[in-house]
Amino acid sequence: MKFELKIGEKNFEIEILETEKGTKVRVGNKEFLFEEKLERKGPSQIVIPKRDFSKLEVLAPISGEVSEVLVKEGDFVEKDTPLLIISAMKMENEILAEKEGRVMKIFVKKGQKVKKDEKLLELQ
Repeated sequence: MKFELKIGEKNFEIEILETEKGTKVRVGNKEFLFEEKLERKGPSQIVIPKRDFSKLEVLAPISGEVSEVLVKEGDFVEKDTPLLIISAMKMENEILAEKEGRVMKIFVKKGQKVKKDEKLLELQ
């Protein structure tokens, strides 16, 4: 389901996808995963539960193998800091921080195989 939201002069595209893991909400290039299903109040109304949006879950953009974890829990990173490397199809893909913040939790380790959209780490 896609929506367009206008705030002032800015337009935002919002996409809502139901997945096995819950409900994924995309706003522009940012993704939020709600582990619970969202309540629908009508064809164009959805109730989003209260949530701490200061946390950012970094998801695997592709399936592959974690060849290197470049940060550790507690590290502070700037926007575009390399976080880890995923090897796929004989190429190394550097995963960068989308925003500055502290690495709160790392869910993967070197050598681990990951699937697309699997949670890699959490920034706050």
